[in-house]
Amino acid sequence: IDARYAWLNHKLIEHYGLTEAFPKQVKEAKRLGPAANSRWYKLPLPDRTRGGVLTMGAPLVLTSTPLRTSPVFRGAWMLETVFNRPPPPPPNVTIPPLDGSKASAAGLSVRQQVEEHRRNPACASCHDRMDPLGFALENFDAVGAWRIEDGKHAVDPSGTLSHGRSFTSVEQFKDALLARREEFLRGFVEHLLSYALGRKLEYYDAPVVKQIVSNSAAGNFRFSDIVGEIVKSVPFRTIQDQELPKQ
Repeated sequence: IDARYAWLNHKLIEHYGLTEAFPKQVKEAKRLGPAANSRWYKLPLPDRTRGGVLTMGAPLVLTSTPLRTSPVFRGAWMLETVFNRPPPPPPNVTIPPLDGSKASAAGLSVRQQVEEHRRNPACASCHDRMDPLGFALENFDAVGAWRIEDGKHAVDPSGTLSHGRSFTSVEQFKDALLARREEFLRGFVEHLLSYALGRKLEYYDAPVVKQIVSNSAAGNFRFSDIVGEIVKSVPFRTIQDQELPKQ
């Protein structure tokens, strides 16, 4: 969520706009030529706008459309992939789709387009969860580069999370997530336990997830401790292979 370093090669240093922060690596890249991009550096970041998986270029590109960002896609991805609380399928009602070309022609910002799109009360409950997460990353364009304007509109990354904490910047957004880090930890443990068991988790797995998170707290939730707790858990130790059908 809030790593203070990043693994970067020369292309990423340029793409992230960090050439002034890392002049030594830029100078070395000029000396190495094309081979520079195969060299990776673990570098301390100059501020908190980058750092962590949420602000990496790859997921930011993955959750954008070909021509613009999508706060809805980014918010839904975060709910499902990071917190393991995916939003339900859209309601079976007729909702006008987001038409970027018409909205742009009308001079609407992405935030205004989404607000227009979510006016239907049947959609509001899910969008209230998704949209603030996505808008928090609006300073990153469709390919993950930093920006402060989207066309003629100033970027507005502000929002309020479902637990009531508000933010106006990426840094404050990270603070808001870290204030409720148990939500991230629960989702992470659920994903990892599901992978270890080779099945989806069920309601009766909830006490085991809670115990793994609790037992890992003593070591400040180190990855190795979480893995150890999963291996020691009852579901993992009693997993059974499915018997093959007789021919």
